[in-house]
Amino acid sequence: MLWFQDLGANTLIGAFVGVVYIIIGIGLLGQSRFTLFVAIVIPLAAAALLLNVIPGGAPGTLQIIRLVIDLLVVVCSVLVLANSRDQA
Repeated sequence: MLWFQDLGANTLIGAFVGVVYIIIGIGLLGQSRFTLFVAIVIPLAAAALLLNVIPGGAPGTLQIIRLVIDLLVVVCSVLVLANSRDQA
């Protein structure tokens, strides 16, 4: 959809966050704990940024879905990191 939108700061930041999520996904295929830390920090930062940007404090349906997905990524990464520390 980048071709149909104005290339302002919000659009470029959204595209950059998407690329970061793809890199995190590729990194999670490996066995690095660093990727798990990144998979915890980046979604938390993105969710905090999204919560600070919402006008009036009432998120829309797509924003709620994005926050839930961010939370699921963080919870899954924390569980995998905790299990990998117990085995190491």
